[in-house]
Amino acid sequence: MSLRYIGTPSLAALLAVAVLGSARPAEAGSVTYEIMIDSAAAGLTSGVGGLADIQLNPATPQSPATVMATIFGTSTDGTLFADAITGTAAGNLPATVTMDNSMPVNELTQNFTVGSFFDVFVTLDGSEIGPGGSIFSGTVFALTIYDGAGNLAQAQLTVNPDYPPTLDGSIGIMTFSPTGTGVTVTLVVPEPSGTVLMGLGLGVIVAVRRRRRKRSAA
Repeated sequence: MSLRYIGTPSLAALLAVAVLGSARPAEAGSVTYEIMIDSAAAGLTSGVGGLADIQLNPATPQSPATVMATIFGTSTDGTLFADAITGTAAGNLPATVTMDNSMPVNELTQNFTVGSFFDVFVTLDGSEIGPGGSIFSGTVFALTIYDGAGNLAQAQLTVNPDYPPTLDGSIGIMTFSPTGTGVTVTLVVPEPSGTVLMGLGLGVIVAVRRRRRKRSAA
């Protein structure tokens, strides 16, 4: 049996005892999170073959609203190899992976040697995300790490997790590990583009104030 499916039938039961984070508002259709899995703290066995599984799947019935996921900046002290791609997923770890929810299943899996940590950034974009999100919801991004024994650590980001009636484009955070710890999801604020714009805005304000002071002194 493929390692990919070890423990899958009991995944729902495992997630029932997951740590559920409060929903966090997304920023105008785009939001970035950092997902960090500490293998030892999460109860995974390092130094053995494992599997990284990344999915972005819509609700059932499938939502016509769009969500794009871009996974980048992956850091792992294990070796990744032999990727398998389903649906709209494309790319390779640890470089950049992109996928959208236009198909029922969008998945990228890669075997790797489990190290001490697995760290990745994910940006979610689309019409379901942000204030005043669409009437559709339920798209789920999931990063799951398996070790050779089938133990798993997982982080899930769910758009509009309380639908109905929540339609605000918020993101629900849920994590799971055998120990209940070792998986962290951190909202990255502000995004790089937002930082640049904010810096430019502050620069303009400072320049305007200097000009006014010079005029007043003249």
